[in-house]
Amino acid sequence: MAKKKTPEAPPEQAPEPAAPPVEKITQREAVEKAIAAGKGSPVDGVAYVKEQFGITLGNAAFSTLKSQLKKASNPSPKKADRASESPKPALRATDSGPPGVALQVEAIKSLVEMLGANQVISIARLFEK
Repeated sequence: MAKKKTPEAPPEQAPEPAAPPVEKITQREAVEKAIAAGKGSPVDGVAYVKEQFGITLGNAAFSTLKSQLKKASNPSPKKADRASESPKPALRATDSGPPGVALQVEAIKSLVEMLGANQVISIARLFEK
């Protein structure tokens, strides 16, 4: 018969050196801090994020997050222009006629320039009652 093994106590191990505490943050925040620390290139930024926060990122992910941060901090000029525009006054009827008459006349003028007066007149006759 085989002898039963008695459980042996594991040998005492030397305590491992304590790892620096890793701050829990998002990838976006980590990239933001890397850029603020002057690590703007993907190679430097990825290494910085891994070392400081323990987050593994690829170069492409770092670049994507960096461009998203840049886009978020600089709104497009079109959006900024729209926000600063004052609302246009509403068109109203005046003594000169219903609203938009000037715009309609300009549209007819451009048609005359493109098609010729006779063509515009023949088109207008199509709408007679």
